[in-house]
Amino acid sequence: KLTYDFSEPIAVTEKISPISCTKLADKTYVLEFDKYLTGWIELAIDCPKDTTVSIYYTERKNEEGYPWINGSIVPGGRMQKDYFISNGEKVVYRPMFSYKGFHYVLVEGLDDLQVSDAVGCFVHSDIKSIAFDCSDDLITWTHHAVRRTILSNFHGLSTDTPVYEKLGWGGDAAAISPSVMYNFDARKFYRKWAKDFLY
Repeated sequence: KLTYDFSEPIAVTEKISPISCTKLADKTYVLEFDKYLTGWIELAIDCPKDTTVSIYYTERKNEEGYPWINGSIVPGGRMQKDYFISNGEKVVYRPMFSYKGFHYVLVEGLDDLQVSDAVGCFVHSDIKSIAFDCSDDLITWTHHAVRRTILSNFHGLSTDTPVYEKLGWGGDAAAISPSVMYNFDARKFYRKWAKDFLY
């Protein structure tokens, strides 16, 4: 049954430039962002026809400096990878039907990549924030980190992680609901969440 979605739309709410782009090997680069993001990158691609570009989003790097994901949870990290096959035209690539959690992005297949070729998009349910102000920098930082973590897990439903299975476990959403309601106007979001359980 098709019904109206009472929740706020999922939207790009912030765009962040990478702080670095490091060449690891031939046609292999890693982009680093100074914030953890959920969403994707917009990547300027200009390469010959039939070139395959792989884009791999991760939270951390291994000892050799390569972005890494725990493959025992998601074999091969497939939920965190995108592939683009060039038609020979210059494009700005962005995924249309998925999002990832990331701090680093491994890009393979391009001859050259610069910081200016990419931008990180912070994507989540666009719930309205309730104002918070504090004179203590540590409390302000901690509060901001908590709010960003909540937003990173709100994509039409409340998930337990934006990196691995991205499932809407009911216990997680219920456990954090007081924190969410203190920080956001999430009435529509939780109304939709409750209806998901009913239908």
